[in-house]
Amino acid sequence: MRRLRPVKIDTVGGLAYARACAYACTLAFVCGTLITGCGAYSSFSKDVLGEYSSGVRQNRATLDRANHDRYWRYRLRLATEFMDPGEGPGKHLPADTIIIRGKRVNVIRFADATLQLAWYIGVLALETAMLESAGPEGAELRNAARRNPDRVKLEARIPEQSFGSEPAHLRELYFALAAFDRLDRIAEPSFAKVCAGQAADVPGFFIRDDVSDSPEMRARMNRLWIESDYASLEQADCRVRRPESNANANAKTNGIRDCLDECPECFNGEASQDQVYHLLMGLALVKRFVPPGTIVRGVDLNERARSQARRLIAYLARNEWEMINPVCERPVRRGSYAEGYSYATACSAEKLTDGEYRPEASSCLWTGAGLSGNPLYQNPDNRHLAMVLAAVGEAWGEDTYIDLQDLAASEDWHLYPLLYIALHDPPAVSRVERNRLRAKLRPLIDSAPPDGPSFDGAPNPNPGWSSANRFLRGRDRQRGGGESYGAIYNGLDYMLLYGLERIVFAAD
Repeated sequence: MRRLRPVKIDTVGGLAYARACAYACTLAFVCGTLITGCGAYSSFSKDVLGEYSSGVRQNRATLDRANHDRYWRYRLRLATEFMDPGEGPGKHLPADTIIIRGKRVNVIRFADATLQLAWYIGVLALETAMLESAGPEGAELRNAARRNPDRVKLEARIPEQSFGSEPAHLRELYFALAAFDRLDRIAEPSFAKVCAGQAADVPGFFIRDDVSDSPEMRARMNRLWIESDYASLEQADCRVRRPESNANANAKTNGIRDCLDECPECFNGEASQDQVYHLLMGLALVKRFVPPGTIVRGVDLNERARSQARRLIAYLARNEWEMINPVCERPVRRGSYAEGYSYATACSAEKLTDGEYRPEASSCLWTGAGLSGNPLYQNPDNRHLAMVLAAVGEAWGEDTYIDLQDLAASEDWHLYPLLYIALHDPPAVSRVERNRLRAKLRPLIDSAPPDGPSFDGAPNPNPGWSSANRFLRGRDRQRGGGESYGAIYNGLDYMLLYGLERIVFAAD
């Protein structure tokens, strides 16, 4: 039975959630709406024709070879131009954008760095599955690697000291997971400078990056300067006054505990919901496609990813689904109220831990208002959060694939239904439905620019590949809208889409 879709809730926020919850749950009860559990399946059928045309197939061999080669070109470009591989402060974190002002490429920007890291982790998980597969997808990718010198250059770029015989893609994945552990570990001391407080390590609370705008880091990245959330925090010049000493004073409201009023940009690096949910996606792909027992430097990569996911979700749930900066003792500046997505996050926890962990969460905000009226899905910034969680946690039960398809249509975000199939291989999604999806995916993959996504300051005739990530941007911004400067982007959106398509349709 399909969920009803009648209610519109005008805002997304803590109090609005509370008001909407009672209404949505009441409506569900009165109208008999069925709220399904996580992972529920039922058979369904559609009278559809989904096979892509034979005309498209005629040039597939040529297009597939071009896509394989493009993938390795993008991978080398990511490792050489957008990150500093290895271990240590600022290392192994992908930048999102190289900014072009005038004729000089002089600025590299690390924005939403943990979200970029999440997609990079997902790319590496899929690459591991493809390279180590005995099936056709592995053979094709290995053949492309052998004939493409970019792969050899990529391997040389990844540090190999203190490793055994592990291949480069596993070394990269080890470094990427270690980078998140580093950001988790340094978060509390990083905010001590701008907050009148100290806190013991809170597992799961992280800082988005630790990339300094130092001469050393500029030289390593070969840029004149660096923009990052950590650089703003590092350069903060503000006055912190401790709370009033009055015994009745509330430390969260009396006095000034941090620099938020004087330096709001100092807190851009705080953890937030978008970073967490996309990290869960990357970690879910590691769990799914990197076999248990894949050991690098004594670390089981599969187990490490599952542990990190559980840590993130436990942090979200620990304060009744409100994200708190433990050093400043207040909600994080952006996206602190996670209650609206709590049910889907709990579903994701159950999947990621094989049923061992599922925090308490209410389903009414997630399912009660349906797709058309739910504020969680009304704008692109919210929609991709709902879609990534639904895909990871199968959080709409038997309707997950259908609803993901509905939400994907307006923005061409077909990656999320594909992600769902890759993670769960749902039997309810027929071969015909999968072929319909593939017919939508292939034009996206084939149209990616040979040398990577970019934007020259004017709307780009190459639709979709002119933004930092086409699967996070609405259609109006996929051509580069909303930016006043030229830019070169890291291409992680293409690389993840490519890997998912190869994995899901390997048998074809």
